Amino acid sequence: MLAFDMQPPSWSAIMHKVMDCDYPGKPSVVFLPMINMNPSDLTCINSTANFIGKRVKAQHCVPIFAFDQPLYWKAMNIIKNEPLNSPLKLVILRLRGFHLEMNFVGGIGHLMEGSRITELHKTVYAPSAVTHITSGKVIAREVRAHFLIYTALMSIILSYIYGIPLPDEIENETGTNDINPANCINTENTDMNAEDLLDELHGADY
Repeated sequence: MLAFDMQPPSWSAIMHKVMDCDYPGKPSVVFLPMINMNPSDLTCINSTANFIGKRVKAQHCVPIFAFDQPLYWKAMNIIKNEPLNSPLKLVILRLRGFHLEMNFVGGIGHLMEGSRITELHKTVYAPSAVTHITSGKVIAREVRAHFLIYTALMSIILSYIYGIPLPDEIENETGTNDINPANCINTENTDMNAEDLLDELHGADY
């Protein structure tokens, strides 16, 4: 029988064991200059960008600004209208994480507007919600809708390549809703290796 009489180390002792480096010294808090203006005002954005641009130019660094979507658009127009020798031309603008995803999803909805993608969305969601979905305002529903479309398209493609009938085709042949697509798979050629499968994929007539 083992008896452990040793007490576990305190939190400070654990930190001493983990930290194997020199003591960094007493921390300090420095207040940076604050512009007492409306953050969405063009003058505020321009003043902040010029201040940061001059500071990073002296440090030989590249400034990176992360904005929400409305401020991103205003900052981009300001930097675009600056002269070529302006320090603001070195600024890298980017959207914040969530707004970047919204913009990306909204771009898909805009580019696919004439491809009847909204009709596909309406088979799952209400017509009043589809407008917000394709514009990128409802991220969770839009991601789910794209996954559903991807699954449906891949099912059709794989069904054509491997000769596996889709559930609606099986239902038309059997006249029943009790469908198990696994029973309809052609298992005669079960010894197909990876090379034969690759040749069949490449040789498929799309």
